[in-house]
Amino acid sequence: MLKRVITGVLLLAIVFALIALQGWYLRAGLLVMALAAMHEVYNAFANREIKPVRWTGFVFVIIAFAAEAFSGSLIISADSMLLMGLMLCVMAAIICVVLRGQPDYEAVSASVVPILYPGMFFAYFMRIQSLGHPGVVTLALLMTVLMSAMNDTFALFVGKAIGRHKLIPGISPNKTIEGSIGGLVASAVFSVAIPAVFVRVNAAYGLWPDMPELAPMWVFAVFGVVAGIISQIGDLTASLLKRWCGIKDYGRIFPGHGGMMDRLDAIMFSAVACYMFFMLTGY
Repeated sequence: MLKRVITGVLLLAIVFALIALQGWYLRAGLLVMALAAMHEVYNAFANREIKPVRWTGFVFVIIAFAAEAFSGSLIISADSMLLMGLMLCVMAAIICVVLRGQPDYEAVSASVVPILYPGMFFAYFMRIQSLGHPGVVTLALLMTVLMSAMNDTFALFVGKAIGRHKLIPGISPNKTIEGSIGGLVASAVFSVAIPAVFVRVNAAYGLWPDMPELAPMWVFAVFGVVAGIISQIGDLTASLLKRWCGIKDYGRIFPGHGGMMDRLDAIMFSAVACYMFFMLTGY
């Protein structure tokens, strides 16, 4: 447990540093994370002796990185570039499997799924920087990471303390309904607390001048519950793939935590939810 806590603290410190620096530091950090996560998912499928087409997933990650990093100088919009990159990489993956000359549907699935997850999810994580105002970007990134982390933490401790009823034992036998509710409550509370503290800090120190007015706090509370559900589904999705592939962890990069996917499974879903929320609320 001590090793897990120490690793978790160090990881949060790195993430907060990337959020504070933003720009190319954050892009480079997310690129490395995405490539590592993609590698882990392909390896998970390979554990079942499936042979996915790997290069298409890595190419898509590069396209997603370029779409965000150079969005201001592209002849097409970043979202259009993402969509075209997605379709081209999916088609290339399918074509490569077909050209092997064998009816291998599992290879098709194992080649295409990583382009969508984690590929497309990381693409929207990167797109958070396109929200415009640096204050809005900072708030969205903080909510992406902290809401997911608090959801996971409270679900774990509440589940251990009072958990009696299994949530989805066929996918994740240790998760409980009580723990899930505890995580959702924490997500709702922190979805209000984070912007409230953020606004007060900004008012006191003027870190982000001309910060747009935020939506009412009740909107953030509702979003916290929705994002909490989405975040937990992200965790369960990663568990589903691990169970099907017959592995315990995606990797061993982080002592006590497993691999990149083990740490970012819920955060990736949370990132998509936060990006869409801030876009739909006019930022």
